[in-house]
Amino acid sequence: MSANTRAAKDVNARGSRIVATYDYCDEAGALLYQVVRFDPKDFKQRQPAGSGKWKWGLEGVRRRVLYRLPELLRSPKERPVFIAEGEKDADRLRSLGLLATTNAGGAGKWRPEYNEPLRDRPVYILPDNDDAGRKHALAVAGALAGVVASCKIVTLPSLPAKGDVSDWLAAGGDKEKLLDIAQRGDAWEGEVSGRNGQARPPEVGVLLSAVKPEQVTWLWPGRIPFGKLTILDGDPGLGKSALTIDLAARVSRGSAMPLEAHGVARRPAGVVLLSAEDGVADTIVPRLLAAGGDPARVLSVTTIIEGENERGVTLPDDLPWLRAAILRVKAGLVVVDPVMAFFGSRTDTHRDQDCRRALHPIARLAEETGAAVLVVRHLNKGAGGNPLYRGGGSIGFIGAARSALLVARDPDDPNRRVVASMKSNLAALPASLAFALEATGDTVRVGWIGECAYAAASLLGVAASDKDRSALEEAKDWLLAELTDKDGAPQERHAAELLSDAHKVGISKETLRDAKLALKLTKRRIGFGHGGAWYWSLPAGS
Repeated sequence: MSANTRAAKDVNARGSRIVATYDYCDEAGALLYQVVRFDPKDFKQRQPAGSGKWKWGLEGVRRRVLYRLPELLRSPKERPVFIAEGEKDADRLRSLGLLATTNAGGAGKWRPEYNEPLRDRPVYILPDNDDAGRKHALAVAGALAGVVASCKIVTLPSLPAKGDVSDWLAAGGDKEKLLDIAQRGDAWEGEVSGRNGQARPPEVGVLLSAVKPEQVTWLWPGRIPFGKLTILDGDPGLGKSALTIDLAARVSRGSAMPLEAHGVARRPAGVVLLSAEDGVADTIVPRLLAAGGDPARVLSVTTIIEGENERGVTLPDDLPWLRAAILRVKAGLVVVDPVMAFFGSRTDTHRDQDCRRALHPIARLAEETGAAVLVVRHLNKGAGGNPLYRGGGSIGFIGAARSALLVARDPDDPNRRVVASMKSNLAALPASLAFALEATGDTVRVGWIGECAYAAASLLGVAASDKDRSALEEAKDWLLAELTDKDGAPQERHAAELLSDAHKVGISKETLRDAKLALKLTKRRIGFGHGGAWYWSLPAGS
């Protein structure tokens, strides 16, 4: 979509006239928001609100992008990118045949999600000739360190105070001179101190005073946030997949979430399903239709076709394919069911480091695309204890998620299910909700009943009398779960990793040692000297 400036007759509340608008679009060219320039000089941002109307401000916009993002992504990686300090300058550079971009808001508004589209590209930064411009250039260069192929901050000669690249071009500069100056400059290696002439590292991090607070947006208020990772745990056969299809149907038709007020205005959005256990034709599609979903907005990704070869999806290696799927249907929801089926052999799901390494790029993709990512797990065979570590695999799963839900059988009615919140970093824990699986033709759908009093702990058999269980009993339950694989078979674990994981769930070193002795764990040392390590396992026959 063209983003050249466009004259307009609009007038804001103070009588300023709109003289230019600049479109910010996603990879597919869909308009996300605009920067609007007024005369007298002023800038504001707005987003489309439907029916040709606009909503001022970016509250609720799920994603921020670089200016002219589609053009940037279509360009070869080796083509240089010029980063200007405003849309007018970027457009002026483009008129010369150069690849140029900027960020909304000008100096001091660079965001981490702007880095990835510039990965492995040569970058030239063109700061305005003032303190704010120079500081912004250093901040952008520091953010891109280790991401781009090369980075140069280009100082233009004879630039007046507060001048920019457009001023330089208007004063006689041209494309050839600009390229010559840019290419002759030294690669950026950090700011140079005027006191001793020694290079010092770039500014690291972002001062919180420079960060504008943002409101969390929700797919399902209090339970599933947009742009974040959410975990859904539960035993097989209790309706987790039926629940995710019910949510997918609601997203696809833009209707309210379960027991949410029906007056909530939502736009229909796409859904991406990665399902390893349910057939698409005989299970997923019938359930989606029974739930009233729109199949044209729901994309199933079961395999990846490369030339004449077809293979299964592996995460996080195949995130580029998942990103393409999200963009194809403009997904608001991604479901990975069950998540363990999509990890490759290089990921040990019982190792905290491996889990975090695999989940971090998935969480980052959620943040970049704005989609809510819901990953489904089965419970391990442990009993009682903290619900947060009853899910299969390492505690690293819960650590990476911003929200965690549990599906379990209603203790009062075997035909009903309860979805309870176990963790919420972004809101207070919401009430538990009861539902039933209703037969409809040859399939089932979810029928929502209402709120119920059961919390996650009570659903997993932690009775009120168990609240005073000793720390030792909690630690024993945790060790039994961690030293058993997903099939219930004993497994050996690195002792130092167990100690680290135990600390994360509130088990002290001393309590873990006592639990180890109580369970009569077997220990053995592998390797010698500094390279050796202790491993723990359950005793033979347990």
